[in-house]
Amino acid sequence: DVPGILGSFESTYKTWMRDLSPLDAALWHADVGEDTWTLGQVCDHVTSVSAKFLESAQALATDGGQTGRRNPFAWLAIDVIGSLPPGRFKVPKNLPPYYARFGAPETLGKDQAMGAFATIHGTTHAIADGIAAADRAQKSKHPAAGWLDAMQWYRMSEMHMRHHLRQWKRLKARLGVQVS
Repeated sequence: DVPGILGSFESTYKTWMRDLSPLDAALWHADVGEDTWTLGQVCDHVTSVSAKFLESAQALATDGGQTGRRNPFAWLAIDVIGSLPPGRFKVPKNLPPYYARFGAPETLGKDQAMGAFATIHGTTHAIADGIAAADRAQKSKHPAAGWLDAMQWYRMSEMHMRHHLRQWKRLKARLGVQVS
């Protein structure tokens, strides 16, 4: 339900803002090890992907999609569990061109990251009524999770933001920043 998802968005958004605010801007580009993103890259990935998920949700709510598509994984992970598995994931290499950029994020500055999270926060509220009214039979394809309806895309945005809080805390610990 949209009110429950909005409650989760609020909590996740506040956690990100609380974590971002006190950080020294010099840490944003700090190297934390081979094959690991910087704090700024994590923020770019999280906000870019979450914005894309919200865009997909809104497109389905306003323009529709395809019907007759079933996805047991999406139903279980998104609608029942409401969370991504706790493991670490690599962005698949065989993504469609538009999605490929999400696996090689740019490094956002602190102010850019806070602005990007604020934009997502505003968008989640702005499209909520349309998502609540969307036909759940209308779906579009996520490159890894399969066919999702507007509500599932909407919930995935928050789930993705929450999932990356684990990575965020690991990176902060590697940099010697107090982890909350």
